[in-house]
Amino acid sequence: MQYESIRDCYKELTKHSLENAVDILWTNILREYFLNREGFQLVVQGYVDDRHNKKANDVTVRYVKNGRKKSLILIEDKRVLLEGQSAIWSEAFDELTEYMRLARGALPNDQPAERMFGIVTVGHYSRFYIMDPGDSTLRNHPATQGEYLEFKKDEEDIVNLLESIKAEASRPSSSASGSGQANARRGSQAGSRSGSQPGSRSGSQPASRSGSQPASRSGSRPGLRD
Repeated sequence: MQYESIRDCYKELTKHSLENAVDILWTNILREYFLNREGFQLVVQGYVDDRHNKKANDVTVRYVKNGRKKSLILIEDKRVLLEGQSAIWSEAFDELTEYMRLARGALPNDQPAERMFGIVTVGHYSRFYIMDPGDSTLRNHPATQGEYLEFKKDEEDIVNLLESIKAEASRPSSSASGSGQANARRGSQAGSRSGSQPGSRSGSQPASRSGSQPASRSGSRPGLRD
């Protein structure tokens, strides 16, 4: 990790840390790529109003251009201690799906839907998803196919994903959404409550809290940090 400030946030992820430690790490990472001067907003505990109630996901990246605002990335986090619990990953997946549906439903009637990106993070590990126009379910991001990405070991992959998301947001709407739908149909596997269970690259299911932790893309199976 290039910056000491980011490394310090990463070190705060311990088996005793709360969910907000993950929020803080993501917030500091995202600030490096999604800049205010380029039209991006970073929102922590951002509320989505579906005209009947309000729901708040943990971290949101919004993009504002020509007076229009859209939710680009929504992140749902859980604490480190829960890394190995498949039920927690499923719960976070369901919560993220709901938030992304609400965010899309909150768009003005004259604003077309575009591809949105979602991230479920439990402790040190993240899974990336997409929701294309016309869809109400999440799909695995084509570049990851549902693999875990660990903040430090898979830093390069995470950076590449963030940069590609930023580049797509900056393209004209028709180009971004059109290419998004094509890529999604070609390579990604639709997510569901049962399909969202995290597995390693080889497809194994995560162990329980007392067992081994999920494998990162690099293949290692670290235990909970002290």
